[in-house]
Amino acid sequence: RDYFPPIWRNAKVGNKQVIWTQSWVLPEQGILELDYVYLVRPPPDAVAIHGEELDQMWQDLEDIPRTTDQVAYLRQKSNFCYFDCHLVADLIDCFEDRNLRAEIFVIAYSRTVDYHGLPNVFNYELLPFERGLVTHRIGLTNLFDETVAPGYYDLDLSVTEQRWISQELLHLALIEPGDNQVDVQYEGVGFDIPASWVQEVPRNGSLQIFYCRNKRVIDRVLENGVFGGLKNPRWNGVHGVSLFAPEWQSKFVAPGTNQLVDTKWVGIAKLRNVKQKMKDKFKDADACFDQLDKDGGGELSRRELATGLFALGVYIHPSESEALMATLDEDGSGEVDREEFSA
Repeated sequence: RDYFPPIWRNAKVGNKQVIWTQSWVLPEQGILELDYVYLVRPPPDAVAIHGEELDQMWQDLEDIPRTTDQVAYLRQKSNFCYFDCHLVADLIDCFEDRNLRAEIFVIAYSRTVDYHGLPNVFNYELLPFERGLVTHRIGLTNLFDETVAPGYYDLDLSVTEQRWISQELLHLALIEPGDNQVDVQYEGVGFDIPASWVQEVPRNGSLQIFYCRNKRVIDRVLENGVFGGLKNPRWNGVHGVSLFAPEWQSKFVAPGTNQLVDTKWVGIAKLRNVKQKMKDKFKDADACFDQLDKDGGGELSRRELATGLFALGVYIHPSESEALMATLDEDGSGEVDREEFSA
């Protein structure tokens, strides 16, 4: 496994990158810059800000005219209170600036009581560009939560941290029963992961996985953690469990959790992936359609849809393209008109 210093990120002295080790000695001169990731979670008895104190916080925010000052206020406030995932999502929605939206997530990362819901906040409240900003600051290895592993993963194996995530998913797949790696693609082609990858994952290529769990595995994870049924020393009973999930997931989650159960959610998730990618580039569906419909004919073929999105910087995988076309083409004509596209 590759080594990642989990707390120090993006460290440099002057313009020279610093990789922290126990033998590293602080220089006697120069300016040290880094992102410090605080990994300690709220204690089991921590309670998110609520009631009059929460009302006062919202009032304080309304009284602060500049958005950058509002974020500075929230960072200061986070030293003395905790959040929950619903509040974090509401705070993110208050801001339009992408850098500030990402900063809200960074502020809340170690101060959220139902922290097992943060992957849903990260994946469904933030746009791709914003997720990139957060990933740079906090790191994928710190954002990955094996307790709530079910979800979609689009991994570049040449990026060390993303390769690490793929190793973790393979490890989980070995010890967890059931059909847990669904619609796997390697370099855009359907793929069965070979046994040799358990020993070493390739250091190049793109890997897409929908990781799934059945209800029995989810119950076991919530009770014992994820390491072969043994108590995980980092796991504290049901501490940190969250019910936060986007509305579309509500009929796919296991009761009493926010965890996607079985595999029926995969098709919808593919469509959500495409929509998020388009949302990151265009203000609405009509604006996207106008850019794709180069000849003004009012209809898009499967090829025009996929190649047009790619040309506009929205790359979708073949399975996503198929899922998108199957959903949009309501009349089965093989083409999508404006009305179908905007539905």
